[in-house]
Amino acid sequence: MSTAAGPRAADRDGRGFPRYWDQERETRDPRDRDTVVLDRLRHQLHYAYEQLPFY
Repeated sequence: MSTAAGPRAADRDGRGFPRYWDQERETRDPRDRDTVVLDRLRHQLHYAYEQLPFY
């Protein structure tokens, strides 16, 4: 059993495949992260409202 934690532990899964790790994204300031998330949500809602008749 490995006791490693953090990005190095996330390098590979149990089958030897690399795992996703984007250090910039995973370690950014929570306020910056929230800004990115809200911008993406606004974009998605605008798209749904303009393009999908159900909405």
